[in-house]
Amino acid sequence: MNKKKNVDSGRKSARPDHIQKTISQKSSGKRSGKVFFPKTLIKTGGIIIFVLLLGFAGNKFFLSVSKTDSGKVKAVSASGADEEKEGRIIEKTKKTKEIKETKDVVEMKKTKEINFQPHCVDSTKPENLISYTNIEVDGNVLENIGDYKADGDISFNIGQDYTDVDGMIDIIDHCKVCHIALMDGEWPYIVAMNFAYSYENNQLVIYLHSAKEGKKLDLLRKDDHVCFEMDYDHEMIPAKYACAYNFRYASVVGRGHCEIITDVDEKIKALELLMKHQTGEDFVMEAKHTLAVEILKITVEEFTGKRRFKK
Repeated sequence: MNKKKNVDSGRKSARPDHIQKTISQKSSGKRSGKVFFPKTLIKTGGIIIFVLLLGFAGNKFFLSVSKTDSGKVKAVSASGADEEKEGRIIEKTKKTKEIKETKDVVEMKKTKEINFQPHCVDSTKPENLISYTNIEVDGNVLENIGDYKADGDISFNIGQDYTDVDGMIDIIDHCKVCHIALMDGEWPYIVAMNFAYSYENNQLVIYLHSAKEGKKLDLLRKDDHVCFEMDYDHEMIPAKYACAYNFRYASVVGRGHCEIITDVDEKIKALELLMKHQTGEDFVMEAKHTLAVEILKITVEEFTGKRRFKK
């Protein structure tokens, strides 16, 4: 074995010398396994890494983190770019809200005046609602309506005659007793009294005869507000059925302020009016006649009347 090894080692290669050297060099390189980097390349890589680290640190420096009200985190740039963006969003939101509010406003168009004339329709024609009609004269129903002839014109404005002043003054002129209601705490206090009146310059004044002392005087000294009522011409109007009965009357109601007259001359005038209204005769009164009585004066602010005639 040794001989063979020596023989092989001593054997020369048949390859040319320059090829043999190349192979030897390659084999020598593979066996070593070493890689050599220049120092310049290492320095360049270090500089690049340093620049990257410096840029990352700068980015951290110029970005700060703040929490919003909802707890979310957002980045705020020192350059103000995010603030500008947020401003644009707010402005856009305002414009959207203004547009919505404008759309919600409804402009009312002016409509033409309607010329309405009250009239009946097919369902409200009198012949569909009134089962029958007849005429009754002195309690007797006429068999033939065509046979009836009125003594005069029939008018339906009788109620209006007693809502004007002349009609109401006529009622007052026929009444002899006036009921007045005074304020007594939570409850009204009503008393009937003889009275007289005067109507001058569109002002109605009612005079009442009273004793020198009494509850009504005590109440008037606390509160002068009063209401009054008077009525006459009473008559029951009979009919065939209970619910058809009626009642004839004439009345006036009103309200005003009541005071106790202290002036002697005014008391004399009021007493003369009272005697004239109650008796129909004229009397001359003197100051001595005023000593035993009190005269109340109601300055009327509002009054109205109503009258029911017998059919």
